Amino acid sequence: MRRAEPGPGSSGGPILVVDDNDDVRGMLAQALELEGYQVDTARDGVDALSRMRQSPPPRLVLLDLYMPRLDGFGVRKEQLKDRHLSAIPVVIYSGHHDVRQAARTMGIDGYFQKPFDLDEILTMVNERLGRETVPRAKPRPVRDW
Repeated sequence: MRRAEPGPGSSGGPILVVDDNDDVRGMLAQALELEGYQVDTARDGVDALSRMRQSPPPRLVLLDLYMPRLDGFGVRKEQLKDRHLSAIPVVIYSGHHDVRQAARTMGIDGYFQKPFDLDEILTMVNERLGRETVPRAKPRPVRDW
C-alpha cells in the first residue's frame, strides 16, 4: 500500500487518540500508524490533558466525548483555558450524542459519529494536517462458489 507523502503540516508531535474503549482507541491508533503518523493514546480526559502538556504537544487530538474521570467536554474546557494547549486542533466523536451540535457548542469544526468509517477519518485527519490522501483500493467482494 502506498502511503501519503508528508505535507506542510506533517512535522511536530503525535496524534493523540483519546477513548476509554480499548478496542476503539487501538483501532484508531493502528489505522493512523499505518497511514504513517506517530500516535499517542490516552484512556480518559485526565490522561489526555497530561499528554497534551508533554513536549512536543500533539499536533491533533481525536477526542471521544464520553469517558470516565474527565469527559471530552471537560478536556475542551480545560484546553481553552491554557494558552499553550488552546491552539491544538481537536476532532470530537461519540456514539451517544449529537456530535455536530456538540462541535458547534465547543468551537470545533472536526467531528464524526460512531460507528465510523476509517477512510473518512483518515481523510479528515490528512486534510487537517495538510497531507494528501492516497485513495485506497476497495476490497473485492468474496464469492460463494
